[in-house]
Amino acid sequence: MKTTENSAIAADWAGWPSLASRNCFQCPHCASIVYSRTSRFCGVCGTNLPANFLFSPAERSGIKTLLQRERDRHRAWLHRRDTRSRSELV
Repeated sequence: MKTTENSAIAADWAGWPSLASRNCFQCPHCASIVYSRTSRFCGVCGTNLPANFLFSPAERSGIKTLLQRERDRHRAWLHRRDTRSRSELV
């Protein structure tokens, strides 16, 4: 894997520890921890969550980009692994 690719991945993940520590959202109705900021409803009691609990459009876009990049990397890894396995069988 290229060093620049590793650097880009490290930069993407660098902010996640601070994001995780900032997740102090609790349902206003049942006080349960809100584990998903993509759902409009509490996972425990089903109450509508306030709009400020949800990810902003910029955050949603960043998450979507990061997940797509990770899916692409995984597919490339699977392809390399399968190609290597087939060549060993021959």
